[in-house]
Amino acid sequence: GKWWLPSMGEMMAIYANMLKINYALSLISGATQLVEDLYWTSTEGDAANAWLLNLIGGIMGNYTKATDARHVRPVSAFIY
Repeated sequence: GKWWLPSMGEMMAIYANMLKINYALSLISGATQLVEDLYWTSTEGDAANAWLLNLIGGIMGNYTKATDARHVRPVSAFIY
């Protein structure tokens, strides 16, 4: 497994499919489902800031990386 922090576009796709993703995760023993909260993305605004996506409503925001403690959700490629 190759894991990475999703970009803003990838996180928007996760948000759009959150119910389906959480259903699939519910079938995996020990898997943690997504919660409705803010998640970091790998998309930077500048050297000090990066974009967050709020999974309540899909709202984006640019926040300070050094001081804002939020969720991270590493992803891997879906192979079928």
